[in-house]
Amino acid sequence: MNRAYAADGRAIAGGPAAAGDTTAAGGAAAAGGAENGVTAASVAAEPAADKNTPVPFAVLVSGNGTNLQALLDAERSDRLGRGRVALVISDRRGAYALERARLAGKKALLIEADQNLPKEARRRDLSDRILAAVREAQAEFIVLAGFLSILKGPILDTYRERIINIHPSLLPKFGGPGMYGERVHQAVLAAGETVSGCTVHIVDQGTDTGPILLQRTVPVLPKDTPESLAERIHHEEHIAIVDGVLELLSRLGNLDNRRASS
Repeated sequence: MNRAYAADGRAIAGGPAAAGDTTAAGGAAAAGGAENGVTAASVAAEPAADKNTPVPFAVLVSGNGTNLQALLDAERSDRLGRGRVALVISDRRGAYALERARLAGKKALLIEADQNLPKEARRRDLSDRILAAVREAQAEFIVLAGFLSILKGPILDTYRERIINIHPSLLPKFGGPGMYGERVHQAVLAAGETVSGCTVHIVDQGTDTGPILLQRTVPVLPKDTPESLAERIHHEEHIAIVDGVLELLSRLGNLDNRRASS
């Protein structure tokens, strides 16, 4: 039975991969090796004192929110470990993800970028306001689930190694500035790739450059369009984002245990 694998080669929780073996950056991954790791730094919040204590986290979204829905469904069916969605933030007015959050009884906020500011100042201002909101929610980590804005400034230091993102390709291929949504799948098809998929990775100062947590693969079929390829990958994203949260929870638990014993 095919499975998805975390960055150290361990099989992770979740169902079998629907379309093929998925390896981590450190193993024989279709996309290659992981980028350089990041050093330990300040944490966003004190670790949970008890192994059964819920761990609140924030989800950032820009659109329909199907990956958010996968997290909400996993939490409701006790498949998210100690993870609990404490806050959902969208940077886009009218994003249906906000309605998904409200229907699930979750706090939902619209935090839009100030278009009167220059690009870099606009990104920093938006990031600072998001940081204030996730701190108020006492979120211990952040999940970018189809979030199109670029985070800048103190949020990256405050939540270092505690922000994960899902990207619709096998990074490091087809990532970076401007590579999102249909553009990714168009590029995959134009390059003649035979395999694509999705990646969950740690967010760092770059764009899609952080250490890889896990990947899931799908075949690229001869008659694929960007739309048909995207639909196949979306199914894997809904599995990967839940597994990514579980993997991060495991890593944070191990980090907290090491700190407690030191």
